[in-house]
Amino acid sequence: MDAQGPSVLDFRTVFAGTDEAASKIHGLSTEAAFSERLTDYLALRGSTTFFLQAVSGAAVEVDVLHQYVEKSPDKGNILRRLSRLYVRHAHNIIVVAESAVLLSFFDTAQQQKLIACKDGIGKLLDPANSGLLQKDDIETIQVNAPPSLRTDLDWAISRHFALKFKGVHCAEIREIVNNQSLERAE
Repeated sequence: MDAQGPSVLDFRTVFAGTDEAASKIHGLSTEAAFSERLTDYLALRGSTTFFLQAVSGAAVEVDVLHQYVEKSPDKGNILRRLSRLYVRHAHNIIVVAESAVLLSFFDTAQQQKLIACKDGIGKLLDPANSGLLQKDDIETIQVNAPPSLRTDLDWAISRHFALKFKGVHCAEIREIVNNQSLERAE
């Protein structure tokens, strides 16, 4: 276990090191001018779901594309999930996310809710948005926008962070967004 807790996602070829400031994003091209909303997102330390809900004034829906529970001898059960967050209609994709949640940090009821999740992880773990969750950035880089983001822009920002619940490292998440996808939250 390192200072931030156990690493649960295997992003060895993409992520390495730490970075917290948008001005220090690795591989940033000159075409990638950040909108105010993208800058606000990158400064976010709490729930992405609640942030998007506040911006859009609408419920944020989760489309789980794939998930499974991996049994790890040293980390316990890990819920691995690929999902998209959207508002109003499934075509209004705002975030594409890959997550790995250490289920052993949660009681049985919370584990069942996480596995059956219809809400974002942040909304599920901290339904009152009372500050129980905290993001610690691991790596933020510019990447090619994946087709699943469904934007005209060819670039996106991939933000990989450790998620802490009540101060304990319980998950790692990679979220991919860009200016155009975040505009859909209006």
